[in-house]
Amino acid sequence: PSALLLADGGGWRQLWVDAAGAETTGPRAGAAEAAWARRWWPVGVRVEVGLTREAAWADLVRRLGRTGGTALMLDYGHDRTDRPPRGSLAGFRSGRAVPPRPGADLNLTAHVAVDAVRAAGEAAGAVTRSCRPLHEVVRDRGRGPGADGGLQDLVRRSEYAALAAPQVWGRQWWLHQDVAPETTKPGPTPEGRTGLTGGN
Repeated sequence: PSALLLADGGGWRQLWVDAAGAETTGPRAGAAEAAWARRWWPVGVRVEVGLTREAAWADLVRRLGRTGGTALMLDYGHDRTDRPPRGSLAGFRSGRAVPPRPGADLNLTAHVAVDAVRAAGEAAGAVTRSCRPLHEVVRDRGRGPGADGGLQDLVRRSEYAALAAPQVWGRQWWLHQDVAPETTKPGPTPEGRTGLTGGN
């Protein structure tokens, strides 16, 4: 997230976390952060603002617009109907969950407000083809691998089960957006003119 906010008397304040993991309340949220919270996270005590992530996604969409292409996001997330009221900020070290705090010895992560990312992509020119949990996408694409026997078949069926299960990888969100190529602008004529004429 680009910022952590804490609800305070109908408004929002920045939430600071020091190197030991202790939290303190900072100044009032900036105008852009507060507007984002009002639009995308209207109910809750703690908010993880996604402005930086959405700006990066919109930039990716605009770059794809030069030639056309597909943007695909796969990550843990939530939408407006399922926001975690106290946020989802978490810390991990060597694959194990630890209290979140700044530091080079651990990874900080937070679930994605997928509907906000979707809107950022659409505002940049993308067309959304799918935005839903991965387990729904996997199941709609047909049956899993058949039972042909053997170790390799067991591996394939195990992978499919993990992707199709809401409790495992299937709870990640799948955002698929297509970007059409930019319309080619008319260039100069061989004589160096634009091809437009006018009378005197």
